[in-house]
Amino acid sequence: MAFLIVDAHVHLKHGDVNRTEYNAETIVYTMDAVGIDISVVFAMSTSTKRSIEMALEACKKFPDRLIPYVYAIPSFERVVN
Repeated sequence: MAFLIVDAHVHLKHGDVNRTEYNAETIVYTMDAVGIDISVVFAMSTSTKRSIEMALEACKKFPDRLIPYVYAIPSFERVVN
């Protein structure tokens, strides 16, 4: 029986003080290098709305490899579309 290797905690990053970038392509490249089949991805270093957009955009590029994790914190923003 074959098992899938799933990483359930992966951050998408659009850059930080060190200009570190973890986009969908970088994540999938790293997954391939270490033998991970599927990753659950989310972004936290931006607004709630943009975080959700980033997760969905990444998963559209690699629908068989990435699963979006999205969240809504009512006190952060009034509306998330």
